[in-house]
Amino acid sequence: MGLEGALLRNAEAVVSLVLADGNPLSPARANALFDRAPDEVRRALEPFGYYEPDIDASIERGDRRWTARLDVDPGPPTIVSEVDYALTGPGATDSGFVALGDSLALAPGDTLRHVPYEAAKALFFRYARNHGYFEARFDSAQIRVNRGESSARILFRFETGPRYLFGPIAVDQDVLNADYVDGYVTAVEGEPFDAARLRESQVALTTGPWFGRADLELDIANADGLRVPVTFVLTPARPQRYEIAAGYGTDTGIRGTLGV
Repeated sequence: MGLEGALLRNAEAVVSLVLADGNPLSPARANALFDRAPDEVRRALEPFGYYEPDIDASIERGDRRWTARLDVDPGPPTIVSEVDYALTGPGATDSGFVALGDSLALAPGDTLRHVPYEAAKALFFRYARNHGYFEARFDSAQIRVNRGESSARILFRFETGPRYLFGPIAVDQDVLNADYVDGYVTAVEGEPFDAARLRESQVALTTGPWFGRADLELDIANADGLRVPVTFVLTPARPQRYEIAAGYGTDTGIRGTLGV
């Protein structure tokens, strides 16, 4: 192909003609896959910043099989010319969001890569979800490629929305005294939402012998203002039975068994 490394692996993973290698093909099917191959190669190279490859394709039919050849010059890499980044909304001063913005793996002069861009978007949404910014969204999230100049402008503008708070916190179970179980829940109504606090309680509730699962339900649709009702739904652990037996035999001496 004329490609190597990650470029070659991605092209081989998406080109239908490569995937069909070794399978019997009719002439019509082989030609259809061959005609599709150059566009598939182009799409395979774009995530790595190569938008203008030079592809020389040829196909020959032998006695028993087709032979297709794709010579690919990936062309010049696309260079990031500008990153239009903005963080707005009530959470714009949140240290977690600020740190994410400071660590963006996107800067002018870099070769365009789609994976870091998509990963950064996912990190912003994950932080927002875990910290109660349930209305967070991107005002703009685009990669604008100028193919003629082999350059790209990245728009990355994130609106945090307000941070929600813990609302009423309930524990749904009928195994133990409610006061005892409630002591495992450390989140407090009125505090800023933090999923880590809830996960700590989930672990604590399922560490002992009483509960096998602790599912979490957030009723965002029925939030009182910014206060989100939270419910832990506990599933009792399966009951265990212990069996102990002991005996004595003249040939074996004292013997015993323990089963669960």
